[in-house]
Amino acid sequence: MLMLDDIDDDLRSRIYRQVTAGKWQYGWKSNRATDQYSFLHQHYAGHEKPDHEGVKPYDCESELLGANQVLVELWDALKDKCERLRSHHLIRCYANGYPYGTDGTVHTDTINPLGLTTIFYPHEKWSPDWGGETVFFTSDLSDTTDIAYPRPGRVIIFHGKIPHVARGVSRSCPVMRITLMFKSEPMAC
Repeated sequence: MLMLDDIDDDLRSRIYRQVTAGKWQYGWKSNRATDQYSFLHQHYAGHEKPDHEGVKPYDCESELLGANQVLVELWDALKDKCERLRSHHLIRCYANGYPYGTDGTVHTDTINPLGLTTIFYPHEKWSPDWGGETVFFTSDLSDTTDIAYPRPGRVIIFHGKIPHVARGVSRSCPVMRITLMFKSEPMAC
């Protein structure tokens, strides 16, 4: 897992304002086949379903450009900061929202062993008492391997085949936990 904490605060703030003002849809699940409960979601570009649900990914960067310029600005900044992303196509971009009382389930994001997931935490502030961490697991789910605290402006980049979960927020959390996701795959040689 790669962690970046140097995203421009003005860009983070513009993204947070735009995402919080967006139209959230309720009913999204980490795993549609097994999850009982849902959370909030905003779709920006690419397929809504992941590749393990039978869809063929495509490069959706131009689709994102037509839909949301500030998210393209972040994607470009991420590629500037992370060499691995420069050789990747963007295949999905969306935001998830977890208000108090909603939880994710352990899941993977792709069947592609080279696929990457990039998570951005756009919040204005975050407290350790609020929960909302992203937790990573061994492939057999017998133990955790890492935990990412949702620090404002933080970016985590990891292989999408790593099992992970978004933990719910505590009752003391006054805001919705929001994550912005960029899913990517290597460009064809």
